[in-house]
This record gives sequence, C-alpha cells and structure tokens, in this order.
Amino acid sequence: MRSRLKSHLTEVSPTAFHSGLGRVDPVAVRLELARDLREDTTHEERVALLAALLHERHHWLQHVGTNAGLFGTLLLEFQTGMVEQIPLEELRAGDLPLLAHEKRFAGPLGRWERFEATRRLFFGCRRGDLDVLVAAGRGPLWDELAPLTAEAMGSLLARSPRVREYRAFLEAPDGHLPVTTDMLEVNRWSVGARHLMEGAARQSETHRLLKAAIDGHRDAGAPAGKFAFDLSRPRTGVYGVARTVFDQFVGTPTAAADVGFAYACDLALNACAPPLYPFVPVNPGMFFAHVAQRLGGFRFDRALDFTDPAAARALIAELTEHLRGGGPDLSLALDVRRRMVESFLGHLRPDEVAGQIFTDRGAGRLPVPTGPSSRLRYLLALTAEAERVRARAPEFLVFPSASFMADRAAFRETFGRIAPPLVAYGPGDLRASRRDPGWAEFFLATGVHYEVLRGLVMLDARALGAGLAPYVRVAGGLVRTVLTGALRGAPVAGVIWRHAEAAAEGR
Repeated sequence: MRSRLKSHLTEVSPTAFHSGLGRVDPVAVRLELARDLREDTTHEERVALLAALLHERHHWLQHVGTNAGLFGTLLLEFQTGMVEQIPLEELRAGDLPLLAHEKRFAGPLGRWERFEATRRLFFGCRRGDLDVLVAAGRGPLWDELAPLTAEAMGSLLARSPRVREYRAFLEAPDGHLPVTTDMLEVNRWSVGARHLMEGAARQSETHRLLKAAIDGHRDAGAPAGKFAFDLSRPRTGVYGVARTVFDQFVGTPTAAADVGFAYACDLALNACAPPLYPFVPVNPGMFFAHVAQRLGGFRFDRALDFTDPAAARALIAELTEHLRGGGPDLSLALDVRRRMVESFLGHLRPDEVAGQIFTDRGAGRLPVPTGPSSRLRYLLALTAEAERVRARAPEFLVFPSASFMADRAAFRETFGRIAPPLVAYGPGDLRASRRDPGWAEFFLATGVHYEVLRGLVMLDARALGAGLAPYVRVAGGLVRTVLTGALRGAPVAGVIWRHAEAAAEGR
C-alpha cells in the first residue's frame, strides 16, 4: 500500500477543476486561463480559448451553485482551521512537510486527514488513496461537517427558521452518523463529484467547439451532408468517466441526451450533503448512477437545438417530472434544496456582503478581514445568488453552453452576478470581478493564505515556494507580507519566500 504522504501529493492537483487551457481553483477562489485572447491569436486558437473559458465558467457555476461545490468549500475551510491549531510560529524548513512529523502534530493533522478522506470519498479518487487513510485510522468523518458545529457556519446560519430543529438533531444521542464508504468504481477510481463536474464542463466546451465547426462549415458553403464532428473524442480520462456510466443506461446519441447527461450530473451534484442537510452525505457517483438508471426509460430520440436555452429549459422540466416518485433521495434533491438555500442563505446578497468582509486601508496596505471566515461569507452569498438564477433559468447552471451561444452579452451579465472574485487571463493579467478598493488585494491575500496552510501539510519549503510563484509575479510584496503573517513570523517563512522568488524569476 502506498504511503499517506504520496497519496496526498497525488491529490494536490485534483482540488482544482480544469480544461487543457485553464482551471478553477477552489483554494484560491479564482478562474484562470492559460493565456489571454490576444489580437495575434489565430481563429482556431481563439475558438479553443473561448471554449476553455466556457468550460471554466461552468466549473465556477458548479462550485457556487451546487451542494457538492458548497460542501467542498466547507471541507477546505475546516482543513485550514485544523492547520491553524498548530504552533506555526515555531516551524523551520526541516519541519516540512508536516506529515513527515505527524507525531509532533498528531491532533490537528489527524483531523485534517479525516476531512481529506471525506473530501476524497465525496469528490472521487483512486481507491488506494482512500484505503491508505482508512487503514491508518484516518477514515471519513461526519460530526464536524454538520451545520452549527463550526463558529463561522453557526453565525451565518443563525437567522434560519430551521435552526431549532437542526440543533435538536445535533444534540440527540444518535446525532453522530458515520459517512458511508459505498462508492461506484470505474477502473479502480471511485466516481465522485469531480467526474461529474469535469464531464459536464467538458461537454459545454465541446458544444462550443461544435457550434464553431458548424458555423465554419456553413460559411464555407460546404454541403451540409459532408459535415462531421467527433463528439466522443474529448471524452477521455477523467472527462469521460461519468458519460461512460450514463451511456450504459442512455445510449441515444442525440442533443437531447446531452442535456439529459448535464441534468443528471447537476442533480447528483445537488444530492443531500452538508452543510444544507444534517444527514449522511450521499456519494455523488452512486446517486448519479441511480439518476442515469431512472433516465434510461426517457425518450431522448428527439430533435433539439442545443443552442436554444428555452428548449433546454423545457426538457429539464420534462426530466424533472419523469424522475418524481423515484425515492426519498430523489425527492429531496428535486424539491427541498431551494427551500434549504433560502432558509439558510437567502438573507445573503453579494453586493451587500461584499462591503462587509474586509476593511480597506489604502494603497500599499493589506485589507483587514472583518472576522473569521469572511471570505466564506462572500462565497455563500454567491451560492444564494446562484440559486436565484436557477429559480428563473435552471438551464443556465445545468446546460450553460446554450445560454452562452444564444446571447453572449446576456450570459456575461448573468454570470457577472456570481462571478469568481478574481480571473487570470494568462500569467500577470489578473482582473477583479468588482471595482471595490482593496478587492483584488483581499482575495489575492486570502488565496495565498489558504494555499500556504494547505501546502504545509504535504510539501517541503521548495515545493511550497514554487507553488506561490504565480502570485509573486503579480504581487510579490503582498505575498511576502501574507506569508509572514500566515506563519506568524516563523523562520520557515523566509525560506519559503526565497524559493518562491527564485521560482518566479526562473532560477
């Protein structure tokens, strides 16, 4: 069996969701493209970048607009809290990675690894990377994930009318429930939220490429009967796992089936999970297979314009009616989520919360957070706003490629309401979603803070510094200040900074 440290190193990258030309990073809460849409790009390069941008925007919608995304955010928040319990001010370069000295930091690291096991089980991983944690007594847990057990979540949910019934649940003698380890396996991978997110986002990207190919074929005056486009080719690796499962039940190769696949992914990503449900989390892969099986009896052999949001919305309504009566889990996912979001998060609005999460101190000085987990508060406000968008236009979150291709200006306006705080268009070109003074600096600083505290667990000083190099190229002084503050002035902060500076300069 592989070592736990190697399993963590394997899982460093999968905290992000990506295409070949970009990624969404839930740790740094930003969207990145490999490069900008410069004037010197060819038509083909521009189309590929626009398709990749749609892929990443779909990932951001999944991150703030589904239970799985919210659950992932909460897990990362809890893991950061565990590392902050370590006496960071004493750390030297030889103390990294922390897991190499696990007996010294046994309490916080043990809890960190159990949160990590829960994240792996929920998002999908190699079975061996979960087994190695379970064998060492670091299996998935439940109790810390329920609402109201963390101070930050408690304050955010305090206005909910359901607080009393949740508190009664948590205080009941049998309130502790173990997370089930049941999973759907494909080629020794447990199918989880990651596979559903990547499968649906890759489909959005592919449809954008398909539309460009159709337009180019038409504009060239070529005969319609000569058009060909291979939709299956992009479905390889992690991008094809969920579709392979879906096609076992729904083999119809139509645009309607593509909408059905996106719908099944979205529904499974909204299966019962903390923090909105104080119940055992349902594994998204298992739930997805259940939904796909139920959709096997639906007639997808129909014509559908995949660029028409209204057609996608109508089909989504049909699919929802088809699934009703499919069991308690399906009923909860179909009928309860919106009421839960409204109950817990409905009072949060991004424009209002944006002015409450930090105090700007002027040029050259870092913004000061107004309280613990203030960044989390803004992300939860985006979740509330995403649910308002879903209520009016469910296809925008389920099948966003149709909205994008139908009206790009309208898509950008709606997406702007729930956009990531920062977007990087190539190295060095970082743009903020809001013009508020201190906005970019606040989210850069918190991104560095979260990256550092996660990296301490599994990386040595050189690797951790190399990972900070992209930040250094944008705002080196900020990175150095945040690094020193996050590590409470520890000797290792200077070592990491020197490695980060060297990596940024290519030394």
